[in-house]
Amino acid sequence: MLCSLNLLLAFSLVGLSAAQSPLCGTNADATTFYNNMIDKTLPKALVDYNAATTAFAGSKATPEDIDDLFHASEAYYRQYLDTVASALSYVDVEVSRNCKTAPNAVATVFNSTSKARELRTQLSKVMNSFSSFESRILAEGKPGHWANYQPLDYLAYSSWYSAKIFVRRLAKGKPSPLEDEFMEWYNTVEAVRAQYYRDGYGKQPRPEA
Repeated sequence: MLCSLNLLLAFSLVGLSAAQSPLCGTNADATTFYNNMIDKTLPKALVDYNAATTAFAGSKATPEDIDDLFHASEAYYRQYLDTVASALSYVDVEVSRNCKTAPNAVATVFNSTSKARELRTQLSKVMNSFSSFESRILAEGKPGHWANYQPLDYLAYSSWYSAKIFVRRLAKGKPSPLEDEFMEWYNTVEAVRAQYYRDGYGKQPRPEA
């Protein structure tokens, strides 16, 4: 009798552990948010960022021009957090809560590798421009150069975090083409961030690629 009760209790606990959390549905739908990010909001942010770097290329690189470039980088970084980081976190939450919508959300993420690759080509164009601006910005003095280094530093780390924390966790600890792609996003920004680094900026810890 006792054995039967123990078995019944064990099966009950399994059922509880597999149950959907009552918190499911309290956040934005992860699949919808991710699709909107990869198809609309992030592409728009990259178009705006590219427009800002194009404008700087044709400017006289005055302190005001350099300040405008900084604000464009800062705006893109905040958009990255609001789009990519938020989208991945919503999927992660659905998985952790065992939501019925989680499998579809995870599939949506890993099916987006080719789209992420296409967007990276646009980011590479922006970063190549940014790399060519370094000497002009530095010529105006350290404050403007330091200011433009900051958002690159934050953006590089956020890209690494997307790959090594969010995507790796969604893949249950296994490497994936999407993780590799987000690491390419990291490498694209990191190369320029490293170019802009100067002694005295404060040695912030860099993640291990």
